[in-house]
Amino acid sequence: MTTSEGLVFTPRYADVIRSAESIARERGDGYVGVEHLMLAILANEDSVPTQELQSMGIEPDRIASALTATMDSDSFKAVRNRARFLDGRVVEHFPDGRIVTEHPDGTVTEHHE
Repeated sequence: MTTSEGLVFTPRYADVIRSAESIARERGDGYVGVEHLMLAILANEDSVPTQELQSMGIEPDRIASALTATMDSDSFKAVRNRARFLDGRVVEHFPDGRIVTEHPDGTVTEHHE
């Protein structure tokens, strides 16, 4: 697949994205975040980051275990439903169904799912 900017998505990219989605589903997280991508990259023995870590004597499994422990912690769970977008918006989903958006101009909007 090629993007409108001419970038090509490689099969390894697609594999990591699918793996990250699978990790998120298995964990019951309800979203795919950078943390899921990192776990998927660390689990891929052919990824450049994983190979580089191993060449430095660092076991990717140890990093994945530490990341998973952080994701399972209460402090992480408290902020995991917050997303910051490139356009400056911050969107937070609350357990009661409220979605609060902080806009770059300082305004705040709220609605329910």
